[in-house]
Amino acid sequence: MGGGKRNSRAASIFWAAGALCLCLLAGTAYAQPLTANDFDIDAVTSPVLGSYRTVGMGGAFTALATDISGAAWNPASFGSRTIYELDWFEYDFGLSVFSPGLAGMDDFFNNHSGLAVGSFQFLTIGLRLQFGNFGLGTETRFQIFDTSAGADLVKILLIESHTGFAYAFWDGQFVLGIGGRVADLDMELADNTKLVHFTGTGFEAGAVLKIDGQPWRLGLTGRAPVESRAEEGAGMEVIDGVARVRGFVLPQKVYLPWEVQLGVAWQFGPRPLNRAWREAHDPEPGLQGGLDRARCRRAARQLTREMRDQGQEPPNHLCPDLPADPQDPQWWIQEEALRELEEQAFEKTLAAAKEAEEARRRAAYQAMARPYYLVSADLLIVGSASQAIGIDAFVEQQRRPSGQEPTVGFRLGAETELIANRLKLRSGFYLEPARQAQASYRPHGTAGIELRLFSWDVFGYFDPFELKMGLSVDLAPRYFDLGLGIGFWH
Repeated sequence: MGGGKRNSRAASIFWAAGALCLCLLAGTAYAQPLTANDFDIDAVTSPVLGSYRTVGMGGAFTALATDISGAAWNPASFGSRTIYELDWFEYDFGLSVFSPGLAGMDDFFNNHSGLAVGSFQFLTIGLRLQFGNFGLGTETRFQIFDTSAGADLVKILLIESHTGFAYAFWDGQFVLGIGGRVADLDMELADNTKLVHFTGTGFEAGAVLKIDGQPWRLGLTGRAPVESRAEEGAGMEVIDGVARVRGFVLPQKVYLPWEVQLGVAWQFGPRPLNRAWREAHDPEPGLQGGLDRARCRRAARQLTREMRDQGQEPPNHLCPDLPADPQDPQWWIQEEALRELEEQAFEKTLAAAKEAEEARRRAAYQAMARPYYLVSADLLIVGSASQAIGIDAFVEQQRRPSGQEPTVGFRLGAETELIANRLKLRSGFYLEPARQAQASYRPHGTAGIELRLFSWDVFGYFDPFELKMGLSVDLAPRYFDLGLGIGFWH
């Protein structure tokens, strides 16, 4: 029995040693240097980047996308009105800037390789125009950073633009949007030697369901892949059949896989989440109709007198279709003077009626309760990228496969107005998918604050508007992001 135990322990040691050798061999194979151009670049970057509201809520914005800051999450946001957008024409301008001094990107790519990102900058700029139920817009996102590959500094610029239009059906309760995303990746050395440049376009579509009076919303977004052959740089040379620039082995193409996002949101409290939009009542047709009837009655009376003076019997009903116009020149002189006065009174009455209608709609919005508690969740699925490596692996010139299988991410966010019409708080959590085999899901905690500052009319040139300031924080292992911004309070 003692010999059997010794044999069992020896076998265990043998198998453990074998497994360790296999792991070491696998790790060695995994970190092999690039020696051929038989690979693509997987351009997916997984951390949540956006406005301070989207970051503060952990990126759970697919169902909430209602302004230009949501264009990168759901193209339906091009035509999805917020509850405070009451006019037939509305516009929304967005600008977010993250200073390089406000971020810590020790492991931006979540690869555990120790490749740090320096001088990180993130900028978004967008514009949305809303015409009744139809909306269109564009938003462009810039990621600018650099990282070191040995003695070489690599500068990276990744631009992603979302442009499209959307239409709101059933008084805005269902919004369907379509558009395209354009991706541009540019990688250079410190002396501006071009390594990689590509531009590609892909189709995307999205929808939001938000039933009037209901506390929930549903959102769905789908994106087609974006890919493009890498352009040849001026410094490229082919050695032994391998294309290189300054020793960097070049890829075949750069690839953004397909994506699907599912979102749901639920709001608690007396403030409504969803509100149907109907075009404001136009008082002009009614006022114009009354004015036309008054003029017709005067002309009918004059025409009756003229016809009787000529021995003709006028018809019983003259308005609204007179058989002829009055012919008395003196009557027309008086009528033209009267109509000029009527036009002046009409313009004043119409302006007052429109102002009263606008005031009524604004008062109805202002009367809405402020307290609410909003919860939103997203499921993000990103497709695979065969024969691809990450941007970081290309910089380090290592064959570390990226995106070999589809990845799934989860995002959760919450928002509340802690002090009515003054202060909002946000919090969030999301799991950043691991695109590379040696990495693992990375949990992120996010938070945000938004403060109403003061009212301003730009020295009397505009109607007064409320300014706000916001802050967001995204914290994860080896990753820290702090964003600041200003905007309009509603």
